[in-house]
Amino acid sequence: MNSKLTPEEIRLASRYANRYEKTAKIWVWFRWFFLLMGILMVGVSYHLFTLANTVHDKNTSAYILKGRNLDTSIVKEYIDARIELSRRESALNIRMIFPTVFGSALLGFAIGGWKLHENYKLIAKGLRTLIALSPPDEETSNHSLRGPRHEPTS
Repeated sequence: MNSKLTPEEIRLASRYANRYEKTAKIWVWFRWFFLLMGILMVGVSYHLFTLANTVHDKNTSAYILKGRNLDTSIVKEYIDARIELSRRESALNIRMIFPTVFGSALLGFAIGGWKLHENYKLIAKGLRTLIALSPPDEETSNHSLRGPRHEPTS
């Protein structure tokens, strides 16, 4: 088995090493961004949960009809208010889903990949070591420097 790398393999390994080094540098900053966004989203969902509890507490007949007489217009207002509060409650429940799920996913991604940049650095270092340990032979390296071969036509 030939243990030497071809110029194409060296070029690919070099490209991947550069890509992993760049990703390692970027991830150090992005992990903080993901962590803060996750915390913000979970905070927003907590705020929406407390807001939903407030709306739910107001969605009672005692709150809607306090200080009023029970005549036909009041009952109509009660039904309209009850419908409006039910709509608000369902709208808040729907709005709570996105920040809760998305914030939890961001937190999991940030915490799970906290040391990911070290893996990228290690892979890049391994590729650089592989390139250094396996220089191409003279024949293949000179051939790759000349470019495409043009055969003379008769």
